[in-house]
Amino acid sequence: MPILISVQGITGSGKSEMAINLAKEIKKIGNSVWIVNSDSRQVYKNLDIGTAKIPGVWETKNNLEAFYYQDFPHFLIDYVNLTQDYGLVNYIADFEKLTKRGDSPDYFILVGGSGLYSKAIISGERPLEVLPEFQKEFDTLKQQLQELSLFKLQAKIPPEEKPKINYSDFNNTRRLISRILNSTSIRKNWINQNDHGSKISFDKVYQFGVNIENQTWEDKIKKRVQEWTKNQDGLNSLIQETKKLEVFGPSKIQQLGFEYSTTWDYINGKFSKQEWQKRLFLANKKYAKKQLTWLKKQPNLVWVENLEEVLKILNG
Repeated sequence: MPILISVQGITGSGKSEMAINLAKEIKKIGNSVWIVNSDSRQVYKNLDIGTAKIPGVWETKNNLEAFYYQDFPHFLIDYVNLTQDYGLVNYIADFEKLTKRGDSPDYFILVGGSGLYSKAIISGERPLEVLPEFQKEFDTLKQQLQELSLFKLQAKIPPEEKPKINYSDFNNTRRLISRILNSTSIRKNWINQNDHGSKISFDKVYQFGVNIENQTWEDKIKKRVQEWTKNQDGLNSLIQETKKLEVFGPSKIQQLGFEYSTTWDYINGKFSKQEWQKRLFLANKKYAKKQLTWLKKQPNLVWVENLEEVLKILNG
């Protein structure tokens, strides 16, 4: 069985860089390694700049088709169309397929900022699965919820549950719909009570959190925001990437993250360029704080400053 190494951390902490450097070290000692994305937005095509996706390309090398970056194959990244309804259940199923391939590697490096995706692979927990006989009722409820405004969805959350939901989730229509669907399915016994375990097995699992000093992080994010906003009309600008999302409508753009929703508001003249930059930075800061709070609650996560600390632990 393969070994799984999970590299997690807040946005802009250097996860991808550490994953690549770790892969190089693993390859040096003669082991094969695949890097697997665990960012819920980087699975999509055409969400590159706003998600800080690595600048890889799809290639076939040694009969292995993958998204290659610095000569290492990456999977579950840049392969889903935005028109598709893709979530955690799909992600787990796709990861399972990777582990069952005859050419699967000695090591998987799991890297990304979506904690629930990483947790699902590490813990083996699976999302609720609706029983076939209740699928029609489930789909009808989902359709009804998707037609509601954010305010009406928020009103459907019981008062005692509201304090348990963080600000970001409470203002995200997709996550509210998911929460309501799950709670309703449990209450009405629409789910399979007997099959919540993952079919993915690993020889060993290592979990690392990339620690970054606060000032270093702020400088890095400020630089990222400057890059996003300096070349407004360029072909590879955040503005051009956001404009291409117009066909999906404002509601979809809102769901795709603050990078796109804030930029969309700027495009539509709701505030100045300076305010756009300020909002992007503050949104990054708020998101990082939320990620850090979540990560600190995860058991068995070892915080590291650099690659040397990772290698010391792996080498025992």
